[in-house]
Amino acid sequence: MPPSDAIVLFDGKNLSKWAQRSREGKVSNAQWAVHDGVLESGPAGSISTRESFGDIQLHIEFATPSGVARSSQGRGNSGVIFMGRYENPILDSFSNRTYADGMAASIYGEWPLLVNAARGGAALTLQNHGNSVLFRNIRIRRLTGYDQQER
Repeated sequence: MPPSDAIVLFDGKNLSKWAQRSREGKVSNAQWAVHDGVLESGPAGSISTRESFGDIQLHIEFATPSGVARSSQGRGNSGVIFMGRYENPILDSFSNRTYADGMAASIYGEWPLLVNAARGGAALTLQNHGNSVLFRNIRIRRLTGYDQQER
C-alpha cells in the first residue's frame, strides 16, 4: 500500500500518467506494453511522466529478464533519468562484468561537477535500451520543506 501522500505513477493498469516525447518535442501517449499488472519496456522508445517534479523520493520495483543471454550493458538494460540529466541505471549487474558507473543503482558517468548542476524540476523518464525490463508499483512522493521554499 503506498503512503497517503504518494502520487501513483503506475498502478498496474494503464499509462495515463506517462507520455512519449519525440526529439522535436511532440508529445504522444506512452506506447509501452501493460500486461499482468506490469509495465514492459520495448521498442517504442523512452517514456516520461506527464507531470514535472523537483525534489522527490522515488519507489520503483523492477525485474530484469530471468534468462541470461547477453553480457555487460546488453543484459536487462534500462534506467531512470532524473531531470533530463542524471541516469540511475537499471541493469542485471549480478555476476555481470561491466563498467562501475553503469551498474544498477549507480549514477551513470559520475565524476566531480564541472558546472553548476542546479536546475528546475523536469519530467522523470524511464529509459529504453531495446531490452525487455518489467516495472510495477511506481510511485513518487514530493519532499516538503526545502523544495517548497521560495528561492
